[in-house]
Amino acid sequence: MRRTLSTIAARFKKYAIFLLILPILTGVLAFFATDEGDGSPSGRSSYFAKVTIDLGEFNDPQFNEANNVKNLISSTAFLQKLPDNQSNTLMEIEDIQLSLDIENVYDEQVIIKLIGSEEERTLATLEGIVDHFIERSDARYDEWTGLINQSIEDLEETEVAAEEAATRQELLFNLRENLFFTKQAEVIEPVTLVTEGGGRSDGQPANPFTNVIFGLIIGFMLSLFLVLLPEVFRD
Repeated sequence: MRRTLSTIAARFKKYAIFLLILPILTGVLAFFATDEGDGSPSGRSSYFAKVTIDLGEFNDPQFNEANNVKNLISSTAFLQKLPDNQSNTLMEIEDIQLSLDIENVYDEQVIIKLIGSEEERTLATLEGIVDHFIERSDARYDEWTGLINQSIEDLEETEVAAEEAATRQELLFNLRENLFFTKQAEVIEPVTLVTEGGGRSDGQPANPFTNVIFGLIIGFMLSLFLVLLPEVFRD
């Protein structure tokens, strides 16, 4: 046993520099692995954001039907009118059209996905698309509900003969029922940055200090393994 300990001590002295450098090397590698794995430009070349919208119901196929919404949002005319963002420059229209993906979960619901090279710019662009669509959809909703309300008001103020009263009541019922079932478009899952694995990103990079400590521990274990391994085979 004493001979074994002496051999181990001698081997450690002989390779002391390498055995001490090894943990430092693994710690440095762990640090750079953290940098490449977080949201920094050096670690990722693209960012993936998505949003889910529940479409409205107000008798306008352009805003109520998923296939028409796809065509509308991806059109140049629509993208040219995106609102300016005070904090971030939006992506170019050509880049948006190349990386934009719109799929419908149901006939009345769409998921809009966008891939960009910069995190904040990608998020700002998708938020701009959503804001512009909701704004235009709400405007059409207001027009439609305003028309129904005006029709109801006109009918209520119109004097009709007794034999036409039943017809008027039926028309009023249909208009009110139509108004009851109208609804505005709604964002049901907000714009979110998504990791490559499909989960939501909280925007917080990995802690490099934790990875460095882990790298140092791995390095010390390797050093100890290299010192003890010859004795294992010797026995």
